[in-house]
Amino acid sequence: MRKVLAEFPSPIVFCGKEVGDALPFPGASIDKDFAWAPAHPVADAYHAFRTGVYDFPSYDLAAVLHAVHPDKGFFGLSEPGGIGVGDDGRMRFTAGAGKVKALTVVPGQKEKIVQTFVEVAGAKIPPPQQRFRPPVADTVKKP
Repeated sequence: MRKVLAEFPSPIVFCGKEVGDALPFPGASIDKDFAWAPAHPVADAYHAFRTGVYDFPSYDLAAVLHAVHPDKGFFGLSEPGGIGVGDDGRMRFTAGAGKVKALTVVPGQKEKIVQTFVEVAGAKIPPPQQRFRPPVADTVKKP
């Protein structure tokens, strides 16, 4: 990971642990918003991890939301810096010279971000459209 970070050819946006911790996904929405599918993989994983209703950090959701909508103002960006990788594999952003910027939580956006997580993650997927082939014309002439 150190080599990849050092040689990465373009700017990097880092979503640190503090961002995911500040934007917990509400566990109460899991059973309500994913009930449309009898065996939903997100709901199944949620229940397999721990029993009961619990909120969980949203590191990945925050990173994806910023990647998809970087100009919507959901997040702030730090001054440039670098990412250090510890011997235990944990990564930490350090301000200073570098090509990395870290996501920051904009105080007034927290509720809007979590609501967006719930709406997008719980959206019911429409069934695929049926595709029918038109009847094949009879190309063989009958006598």
